[in-house]
Amino acid sequence: DPSLDGVGVVILDEFHERSVDSDLALTLLVEARASLRPDLRVMVMSATMDPGPVSKLLDASTVVATATTYPVHTHYRPGSAHVPIEERAADVTVEALRSESGDVLVFLPGRPEINRTRRLLAKRFGGESNSPKIVELHGSLSPQDQQLAIESDPDGLRKVVLSTSLAETSITVDGVRSVIDSGRRRTNVIDPRTGLPGLVTMAVSRAGADQRRGRAGRTAPGVAYRLWAKEDDRHRRDADEPEILSADLSPLLLQLRAWGVDGPGELEWLDAPPESAVERARELLSMLGAVDEEGRLSDLGREFVNIGFHPRLAAMAITGARLGCPDLAAEVCAVVETSRSGSVDIVERVESLRSGESGSELRQSLKQWRRIVNSLSHMKSTNTDLGMEEAVAEMVMAGYPDRVALARGSKRTDSAGRFRAVFQLRTGSEVMVPEHHPFERSKWLAVTEVDVESQRLHLGVALSEDQVMRRFATEFSVDDVVEWNDRRSTIESRRLTFLGSIKVDDQPLSHPSADLVSAAVAEAFNKRGLALFGRLAEADVLRSRVAMIRQVLGDEAVFEWPDLSDDALRSDLPRWLGDRMSNISSVEDFNRVDVVSLLREQLRWDQLASLDELAPTEWRLVSGRRVRLLYGHIDGDAASVLAQVRLRDALGTDTHPMVMAGRVPVTVELLSPAGRPVQRTTDLPGFWRGSYRDVRSELRGRYPKHPWPEEPWTAVRST
Repeated sequence: DPSLDGVGVVILDEFHERSVDSDLALTLLVEARASLRPDLRVMVMSATMDPGPVSKLLDASTVVATATTYPVHTHYRPGSAHVPIEERAADVTVEALRSESGDVLVFLPGRPEINRTRRLLAKRFGGESNSPKIVELHGSLSPQDQQLAIESDPDGLRKVVLSTSLAETSITVDGVRSVIDSGRRRTNVIDPRTGLPGLVTMAVSRAGADQRRGRAGRTAPGVAYRLWAKEDDRHRRDADEPEILSADLSPLLLQLRAWGVDGPGELEWLDAPPESAVERARELLSMLGAVDEEGRLSDLGREFVNIGFHPRLAAMAITGARLGCPDLAAEVCAVVETSRSGSVDIVERVESLRSGESGSELRQSLKQWRRIVNSLSHMKSTNTDLGMEEAVAEMVMAGYPDRVALARGSKRTDSAGRFRAVFQLRTGSEVMVPEHHPFERSKWLAVTEVDVESQRLHLGVALSEDQVMRRFATEFSVDDVVEWNDRRSTIESRRLTFLGSIKVDDQPLSHPSADLVSAAVAEAFNKRGLALFGRLAEADVLRSRVAMIRQVLGDEAVFEWPDLSDDALRSDLPRWLGDRMSNISSVEDFNRVDVVSLLREQLRWDQLASLDELAPTEWRLVSGRRVRLLYGHIDGDAASVLAQVRLRDALGTDTHPMVMAGRVPVTVELLSPAGRPVQRTTDLPGFWRGSYRDVRSELRGRYPKHPWPEEPWTAVRST
């Protein structure tokens, strides 16, 4: 009812708790007031909240109300971080009972710590006649049991109330004079690494700690004991983070679709939902079938809205109704909704529920879900003859399609030193199952709850492979992978089948596409470089000659002659390797590549014709001998060219060799008869008529049997 007919004022109390529901309610009230009900009054109340942001959003005035408060003296009891929190809480509880009057309220993170603290206190007091009455207070209790916990004991006994954050603000516990605060709270958040929701224990904020402390001064002066050091207060946040910034937003997004808007961006928020969380919510609603391809609410999504619970639970309930097993559907939904301690197998939890081994919260939830599932009688039933385990698996897959997990066939040691089987979820994250549990023998699981911090499975169900293949038949993806195996020096081709991030199948691929093979060749080239080509050295002469031309001609040549340098060949492999890329499958194939021919193909016909004129490979001496020209061999200078020749072989040659059509002189390195360098020159005629005299004197003394003419430019060594 967007117009809230018949409603004049809406009051949001305890707003500082900032649940997703309260933030959504405020946003929709702002929208309704702006478009449909300008007369609607909205009141937001809190004892600890900064009123500024809410006042601005509502354009509302702030009213401050004061109440009688009593002083509360605060003690800090940090203790050792190595001592479990329940032991420290029990010690300080005994201290408070002995030194203070009245009842004691103890704040603990959750039910496990409450149970352990209760056992410790029972041992401490034993059978003492004046031992206090120890009671629990948490959300798992029925409203009647919660009421009994907060009322004064009818027999006048002192009470120790072991509570979660439930007693911070919304409940007043009569008779409390002492508060013991563990400083920790447990909350449900989305793990940013995996996208999975889970319970996380974190430090309570300063505002939360003050709320807890104030419980001791409601009706008389009191005492608060904090189990941390006073100087640690400055490291705590001012207030708890709004739930909307870290929660699963699929219920919120479903409500917005039902309201008629596409997403949170169309509305005003106190704190806007993070886009990453909104996108995860969109993906989940799509997987559940709650929205169509355009993102509009589907008929199934409208059923989810009518049910009013989390869309995952609604999907399970509807699936159970369609399978013709409404009673089982109610039991499964109740077990998953109220998941606490117990077996990790949903089937075993249902069996315990049927045998009467369940708490009041679970029984209360079951009544509610029976009413809901019975209201789905209009859903068309397939009346299948599935067994209990199969039916439970179908329901859980419907509600948690993103939490299907495949066994990885390996084990890992958890924080307690136990070996646990590892399963991989569709999202890519992992979950570990209890040691020696039958789940270890399962290939597939559907997971409903995971301990985010330890990655241990809290609740799930085994799936058969046939069920998975049938349920997700249209969601498998096939990926042909062709990649270079550096260890084997081969290109390997595989056809992989995935369900999300899970690799379901891996088979050899006999005929990969040419494009994939070419990409794998490029990958190999990036890893190994030009060294992959065993015949690359044969092309070095050609590459160095072209490099000389490019260097000497400068701008005249850069856009004409191709760049055959290492960097250029690395960056543009397809250009010069061409169609041959798709025919390579191993390092042997690389070795067979005729690199010289490939690189010559990069030159135009006119360039090939002028190559020998501009950068010849040899220098022919008067004696008829041929001397190889080495390009780029002098200090790595591409514009250098070297000729190494025995001095006696150069006799009679009185013209200095030139390349690049006479632009670049060859550096001639003259060698002794033993092949040792004796002189370098770029002017051979000048050498003969100049420093040759000194060289001749030295060589005559070392090699007297060799002739050393006085006019070497006229003498020719006989061959």
